[in-house]
Amino acid sequence: MKITLLINEFNVRGGTHKQAHRLVEYLQSRGHDVLLLTKFFDPEKCYPGVEKFSIQSFEQYFSTDRKSGRLNNFIKNIVASYKVAKVAVNHGQCVNVHDNGFGLTSFFIRILNRKIPIIWQINDLPSPFLLGNNKDSKGSITFPLRRWFYRILAKNTTKITVNVTKNAHRVDKALGVSAEVVYCGVDLRNKVLAKKSVDPTQIRLLSTGVFLKYRNYETFLQVHKELENLGYNVESSIIGSTKFDNVYAEKIKNLVHELDIKCDILGDISETELISKYENSDFFFFLNVDQSWGLAVFEAMNLGLPVIVSNSVGAIELLTDDVNAIILDPNDASRIANSVVSLINDPIKLARLQERAFGDTLEMTWDKMYSSKIEKIFVEEVSRC
Repeated sequence: MKITLLINEFNVRGGTHKQAHRLVEYLQSRGHDVLLLTKFFDPEKCYPGVEKFSIQSFEQYFSTDRKSGRLNNFIKNIVASYKVAKVAVNHGQCVNVHDNGFGLTSFFIRILNRKIPIIWQINDLPSPFLLGNNKDSKGSITFPLRRWFYRILAKNTTKITVNVTKNAHRVDKALGVSAEVVYCGVDLRNKVLAKKSVDPTQIRLLSTGVFLKYRNYETFLQVHKELENLGYNVESSIIGSTKFDNVYAEKIKNLVHELDIKCDILGDISETELISKYENSDFFFFLNVDQSWGLAVFEAMNLGLPVIVSNSVGAIELLTDDVNAIILDPNDASRIANSVVSLINDPIKLARLQERAFGDTLEMTWDKMYSSKIEKIFVEEVSRC
């Protein structure tokens, strides 16, 4: 089967990008002809193995210049979206729109081919709906029109998939259509748990994720400071690209200096460096506010780290507090710090938490959890055409 997959950018290592990457890998292994279309592409900044993909970038068409003015850039975007749509339709028997950056393209795809199945993967609702991690975004006079456009688009989409139940509810409420929940998988880097103990004289904390406001790295740094105030020697690290919100990244860097703590802001690093950082840390934090999923949580679990997780992220649908994770209010730094101290003082509980978390990830492969189910949707929808 010929499949066209659209993803907004393929020049960063994020959760959505890994989701698309693993899907393409699986589909190719199953003999499907997959063409990935993207607005921005940099193979050096993708996950390993991208060189085996068939990728077409439209960066020259989507790149904008502020000096050209909004109207010219808008017209350029329309033309670029049509070009992507034409390639998508000419190649694929079905189209997988893998995030929210292709509204106009999806519109043109439907005009060019009324029957081709369009499967839209929504990990977060489009920003005009001001839901989830967009709820604190500044509004725009264009938002009502754009919401109307997305609702029309959703009703003309063959199927919508989401990665968590709460997003299925939001899709139903915001777009007026149903969505199918397909959970993400996990890279199983370890098949056997590498047991580790925590040295109370030197605690190492880790958090990862592209720098955006909802990452809530402020609380992570406050937890670091709280532990120091309790007498612990602490080192921490944050891994994630800073290019999407330079202002927020600078805010976090400044806060590190204000709190006078030892926290490394590492930005994008290689896969080898990432795994090494996981293996040399004691606790993993995912304190995002209203994140749709949380792929990094499960990867940390598979690498043997105890995870401290926000009670507002989608990942908790597959987690149980005090069993395979510690689930807390992401804004309560004192309670989070005390939960870390509790685990340090109870090695038996800590080991049990790590063992259960690791064991649960072994049944969560990408092929089983996500890719095979998406493939089944593609096959079913194409067969109905």
